[in-house]
Amino acid sequence: KYLVVVPVVCYPISEDEFAMESAFCDHLKELLELVSSEFDELVVAGFQMSQERYEKERDHLGTLRKERDKISFVSVSDSYSTPGLKWLLRAPANFARLFGLVKECGLVHSGTSHFWTRPVEFAALVFGRLLDKKTISITDLDLREDPRMNYTLGYWSLKTYLFCRYVHDPIRSLQHHWVARYCDLVLMKGEKLMADYGKGRPWVKALSDPGFHEEHIITPDKVTAKIAEIEDPSKPLELAYFGRYVYYKGIDRCIEATAIAIAEGQRNIRLNLMGSGEEEERLRKFAADLGIEDSVIFHDPIRYGDELFSKIQSWHLMLAAPLSVDTPRSTWDAIAAGLPLIAFDTEFYTGLGNTLGVVDVVEWPSVEALAARIGHYADNRAEISRLVHRCVAVAHENTQEKWLARRAQWTLDLMGKKDSPELSEAH
Repeated sequence: KYLVVVPVVCYPISEDEFAMESAFCDHLKELLELVSSEFDELVVAGFQMSQERYEKERDHLGTLRKERDKISFVSVSDSYSTPGLKWLLRAPANFARLFGLVKECGLVHSGTSHFWTRPVEFAALVFGRLLDKKTISITDLDLREDPRMNYTLGYWSLKTYLFCRYVHDPIRSLQHHWVARYCDLVLMKGEKLMADYGKGRPWVKALSDPGFHEEHIITPDKVTAKIAEIEDPSKPLELAYFGRYVYYKGIDRCIEATAIAIAEGQRNIRLNLMGSGEEEERLRKFAADLGIEDSVIFHDPIRYGDELFSKIQSWHLMLAAPLSVDTPRSTWDAIAAGLPLIAFDTEFYTGLGNTLGVVDVVEWPSVEALAARIGHYADNRAEISRLVHRCVAVAHENTQEKWLARRAQWTLDLMGKKDSPELSEAH
């Protein structure tokens, strides 16, 4: 058994079937196939989705079946929200269940715990070490900038800032030092995480998690058509954001920056928003209040796959204005669709800008700086065309197939196994 203990939210439909984010479903199926020479079953230990949330999101979720896919789900907590008394009362039973899962598996795939008062993920790695299991730790968020960002924006009080900075962060840092020293394979997203905790250890490697496949990459004929549209001044410059409508994504900043860029030069610009979430009504009203409701187009969410990529390939530039630490997978999807990015200079986007050359960063959290860059590209569209070609080249080198092939080989190396037939084919 390959045990995955991650903060993913799942809904058990029946004893045989469960639902969760569709892209992650695909990721798990492909990963299991690539390591099938060593593992014949994958168990996801995560957090149980409420029925209310499931009913709201079910049309956009994927499903997995134990009998068909050899992937099952076990709940180790009722909710991923901040732990309270109810969780603490159930903690002994939850940890006992988790210990039993670790005991039955051959490998533990988990990470550090964001909520150190509910250290389910980190506990799985500790249990794995105690039981002499192979362990893989994955960290896809460097949260150390969160206190500064939230305090700067006035979302946190000084008390909250100091508590997080001098209590939460040191505890999370100790977890990172532990996994970097004691886990068999450690994957970290972000140059600073690698530098601070990797310290030259060969088993600490860079994490990448593209969800797109080779067939999702924009084709040469569509690139030609897209560039012709981009460079036609009679056509609007199509900006985009797709993902969840939640406050920390800074979507309102994207709308405001678009309004400024339009007003300053009477530019032909349109902002496309695709997704769903609690912020939608507020965002629609905000666009109307700024007088650009006709230039902000709200699109219904589309399930991950060919239809989604066909839609987003028609847009020209992706905007990313996170107000706190964020490493969305949609960034890679945008690149595969030939969408260069304008983003706030958080560590994630600055790192991608340095290494990939398809992300143009501006000062966080300046709406004016974001608007200025939008205006620049609206007035210099040929620059976007060059970046579109760069996106395509980057995408071909970073498909999920290629990333998973590397991941799977590292996993098989841990188990002392040679390539599976599927992995040889992927190579």
